[in-house]
Amino acid sequence: MLAQHLGFCPECFSTRYADKNDLDENGNPKEKPIKPLPYTDIATNHGFSDADTAKRVCERAIAKLKKSI
Repeated sequence: MLAQHLGFCPECFSTRYADKNDLDENGNPKEKPIKPLPYTDIATNHGFSDADTAKRVCERAIAKLKKSI
């Protein structure tokens, strides 16, 4: 969830993806940055009641990361 909000792929933690529908002049897929998801979309995807809950969970995760670093 935190990876989605910060603009990372939740599976591979990449910040870019290959768009197979948008090809360059050589026919290769262009790499595009992953856009961060807003809290409302994260709440919908994860079944939270509202965006404030998703924001609270993400902020708590960031605080835990800061504490461990």
